[in-house]
Amino acid sequence: MIVATDAATAAATRFARQTPSGSTIWRSNYFGPSPSPEGSASVDPTADAPAYVDPAPGERRPPQAFLVQQEPGAVVHPHFHYVDQF
Repeated sequence: MIVATDAATAAATRFARQTPSGSTIWRSNYFGPSPSPEGSASVDPTADAPAYVDPAPGERRPPQAFLVQQEPGAVVHPHFHYVDQF
């Protein structure tokens, strides 16, 4: 199965978040489930993050693609995604 989105469509989903240090990070969603809600505190390592849950036997999680752009010096702390990452 081929999944694709053009840059103009993805650009329409672009939104910004502020890191705890005040830097800006932008995300544009290309396809698949959103990695986190726009209003979530996923860029804040002190925020309560949801617990990771392994896929159920036979469960297939769809692929996702998104673009993250960030200001120089902005930090994205270690975290996980519910789909395989490559």
